Amino acid sequence: VITGFTLIFTAEAPIVFGILSLLGSAVLLMIPLAKLLKKVNPALGFGVVFLVFVVLRVIKVGDLAFSEILTAAFTSLGAAGYLGAFLGFPPGDFHSVDYFPLIPWFLLFMAGYFFWGFIKDSDVFALTAHCTIRPLAWVGRHALVIYLLHQPVIWGLLYIVFSL
Repeated sequence: VITGFTLIFTAEAPIVFGILSLLGSAVLLMIPLAKLLKKVNPALGFGVVFLVFVVLRVIKVGDLAFSEILTAAFTSLGAAGYLGAFLGFPPGDFHSVDYFPLIPWFLLFMAGYFFWGFIKDSDVFALTAHCTIRPLAWVGRHALVIYLLHQPVIWGLLYIVFSL
């Protein structure tokens, strides 16, 4: 839906595979992976996936020796580069103003999963688990609506300000 709106209203700045696509995909991928990941020590899992995330985040995709081969393979499969872009191997002409491909960002999502595994039973979590800050709780309950509305509201305000 967001991609469609941005292609219609801001064709020069589309959002393809943005943060919401990543989060939705990551949640769906965790369903089959949960049984396997529960067998991994949370501290070890966190350390490994976070380290791999940092390494892959620092290395630009084009610097990976096999990225050109994968990009060509995805494009030749008829995916027009979108499957590759979704995974983290975008073709040269791919453009998105909000781009969060699975590689490396799914690794950061998994790091959060493992982090929860070793913090959920800690004393620090027990002390703060029932602490509620009403304004932040309200924002948390309405985060998706706020996220979806913030851009049109900002654009509308800027339009009004610069039209005067």
